Amino acid sequence: GFIQQLESTAHQQRKHRVLVMRVRRADGQCADPAAETVIDGFANLLMRASRMVDICARVSNDSFAALLPDASADDVVAWRNRLTAGVATWNLLQRAAPSQFQVITGSAASDEATGQHLLELAVARSMV
Repeated sequence: GFIQQLESTAHQQRKHRVLVMRVRRADGQCADPAAETVIDGFANLLMRASRMVDICARVSNDSFAALLPDASADDVVAWRNRLTAGVATWNLLQRAAPSQFQVITGSAASDEATGQHLLELAVARSMV
């Protein structure tokens, strides 16, 4: 699904960006029911932060990716700001630490790589 959309966008020669988000619980734990609550909460926030043209997917246990067609660097900053505000609100509402989380992001633009390599570049940047 996500990789095919990424390849399709590249074949259309449209400028696009990929944003990878790694979700971490505030207390560092990841293998209990609270972790799934955090992942589900983040998925909900991700959909609310997205534009109608964005394509979002869960790409691993703790990572999501968003394909942002026709997005500029400023668009990515605005997107991250919407997401950061959503995470901050979630954490304020979740008084118990096991349900609080943080998000680490990395992004890459279509002029740097294409397809799977673009996703891998964004993932590498989220590891810093």
